Amino acid sequence: MPRKKRYLKFLLGLAIAIGLFLCVLISLKGKTFIISKDLSQSEIIPSGSTLIFTGDIMLGRNVKKAINQYGQLSIFKDVQGIFKSKDIIIGNLEGPIIKDAPIIPPGSMKFGFDPEALEILTSLNFKVLSLSNNHTLDQGKSGYDQTIKYLNDNSLEPIGDNVRCGKDTDYYLKDKVAIIAGNFTYSSTLNNCLDKTMSLIQGIKQENADAFIVVYPHWGEEYQVINSNKQKELAHKFIDNGADMVIGSHPHVVQNIELYNNKLIVYSLGNFIFDQYFSEDTQQGLVIQLDLIDKGLVVGLIPIQGDKSKLSLMPKDKEETFLDELAQRSSEGLAKGIKANQIVLSR
Repeated sequence: MPRKKRYLKFLLGLAIAIGLFLCVLISLKGKTFIISKDLSQSEIIPSGSTLIFTGDIMLGRNVKKAINQYGQLSIFKDVQGIFKSKDIIIGNLEGPIIKDAPIIPPGSMKFGFDPEALEILTSLNFKVLSLSNNHTLDQGKSGYDQTIKYLNDNSLEPIGDNVRCGKDTDYYLKDKVAIIAGNFTYSSTLNNCLDKTMSLIQGIKQENADAFIVVYPHWGEEYQVINSNKQKELAHKFIDNGADMVIGSHPHVVQNIELYNNKLIVYSLGNFIFDQYFSEDTQQGLVIQLDLIDKGLVVGLIPIQGDKSKLSLMPKDKEETFLDELAQRSSEGLAKGIKANQIVLSR
């Protein structure tokens, strides 16, 4: 074939390819794309809100020593990429923030954090902090009141407390996303708290029919990697009454994930930062990245680890083992998504 004809044939083919590419772009305009599973690098392109959920945050005792040793921000520097450019970041604050916090000796279960903790929380872009846990009143009513003031003064939204449930201050609602906190560790208040939380779910759903409701309970048995029967009973009731997802804390280890009526239950995220150095399970945690997309959601699983409270992303080989084990104890239909760091559901 003469060179000129070959050249013209090439130009014709190129023009057709460009035309087809433009047609595809036009047909897909406005759709959502997932271009990577590396969630820590913010490569999911959502059409709605992006939320980050972390587990238990304890900034006293030996964590305080680590802060003093390494610097209060350096212990988080290897995980800071997780928190960039996200709409809402949520964590469970396991203790009060108070002026002149006492030194908490190892083994003590009464926590209290210095106001410098606020710099850590704001630097990581936290927006919502649950106080619905069994350590909120460790420094009494005064400690609780100081915590509320410190958080509000630093544009951090506190939700819940250690006993009461069903109040307006027990949930956060913005841009059709509602997060409801509740402490279910006390058997004496369990039924009352459950009934009021159900009413809260129903009320939010009635007034905001399109709201995506996440229940963020403090519950379960410590150090158990499988949920208890009570957790399962509560989680199913939350979903049956209108919740779209359940994400738990308190066991200090990562528990299994269940798919119930096409809704996800992450029974426990484990520790975000804590000084429970006595086992590998208590030094591993799970961060959830939740992207609300058109008619669906993408749930990103980001495993993290601590080394004497210095946090980092898990190396790939360790992450693979961690996710394989998590998949084995979770709902069978979720195994592929868990191993790929990403569960995609319709809604």
